[in-house]
Amino acid sequence: MQIVHAINTYGAEAVYVAADRHMGGDARGGLATVGLEPRTMSAAYAALGSAARALDCAQATAALETM
Repeated sequence: MQIVHAINTYGAEAVYVAADRHMGGDARGGLATVGLEPRTMSAAYAALGSAARALDCAQATAALETM
């Protein structure tokens, strides 16, 4: 499922919360709950350092606020 479809289906807040949970280590309450497959995102995110994770979070939050 594409992220836009997930947002249209579940709402932006639900997708954001699921992504936040997933990035926090809660795979059960994470992206799969909104129909997204986290395989490649998880591997990429795990390779990020703490500064890159903070920047990613800020960018994602800003993008969601424009929706």
